[in-house]
Amino acid sequence: MGDRTPDRPLVSTRTHRGGWGPGWSRARDRGPCGGPHVRRPAEEPADPPPEQDAAGLQALFYEPLPYGSESRFNPVSSFLTYSIDTLQVPASFGTDGFRDGLAEVGRNLGSPWEAIEATGGLGRFVNRQVLPIDGAHLDEAVEMVPNYGLHLIGGGVVYRKNAEWLALHGVAYSRLNAALLSMATEYVQEAIEKPLTSRDDEVADMFIFRPLGILLFSWEPFARFWSERMHLVEWSSQIMIRPRGMQFANIGESYAIRPSVLGLDRHRPFFYFGLSPLIGLTHRLSETDSLSWGAGAAIREVTSPDFVIRLVEGSSTTATTPCWHR
Repeated sequence: MGDRTPDRPLVSTRTHRGGWGPGWSRARDRGPCGGPHVRRPAEEPADPPPEQDAAGLQALFYEPLPYGSESRFNPVSSFLTYSIDTLQVPASFGTDGFRDGLAEVGRNLGSPWEAIEATGGLGRFVNRQVLPIDGAHLDEAVEMVPNYGLHLIGGGVVYRKNAEWLALHGVAYSRLNAALLSMATEYVQEAIEKPLTSRDDEVADMFIFRPLGILLFSWEPFARFWSERMHLVEWSSQIMIRPRGMQFANIGESYAIRPSVLGLDRHRPFFYFGLSPLIGLTHRLSETDSLSWGAGAAIREVTSPDFVIRLVEGSSTTATTPCWHR
């Protein structure tokens, strides 16, 4: 990985003609595709809000770029993208029972021990959702994979990205507001997933993994490791609405990591994860352009609240994703 300049706290910005003008300075010099940023002249910023000073929030995951998914990122779009992510599997998830789902999630979170007992007790809950401790039911342990990948790591980076956006736009208590937004999106997503998830699913996600992701990505060494060593980025789709039936389309909240291996930065592994995991390579084409490609399986239908491997009906998927960063 190339030399890096020391990170600086995020500072407020101003805009001109829809773009980001002089007045902002960025901490990192690598973009989502691994290419170096072209720095713009930064004016001497005014004193940042006290919350930013005290928190020392560093710019690691959010870039105010005028193109691509970053150009449309904000807390509202982030809320929508994360909360309705599972609607990309319309054969299994929808919004018809959304109100009932909200009520059921509320009941299970209000009585977590009852929800755990109803799904096999504490031992089975830990084995299925947290750590594989029950040799007789190790097949259930695969259910914890999305807990770590999507709720802890994915949810954590989305929280951090929102906190950086809020800080950059001068919103006080950016971490607190981003944390509240994160928990709200998690609640909505859990409601949409009903009734295909077990009663203790939201207990694990809302009480363990999403809060843990928020805490870990608030800790600078942890956040910097995923930003600088693993090159983790949130990779969301452009949500659209079909006029016929007013249905959401092109939904997807995914993530990608491109770690440097053996100091090789020109060609790196590419891991894309979400509901359509892909594995491939990222190739540096120039100082500003990279090309990532991957192949994997897409989830087409979820038919049971048991565990993930038996839920997935796979279909071969190949994606070639050029990433321009200028």
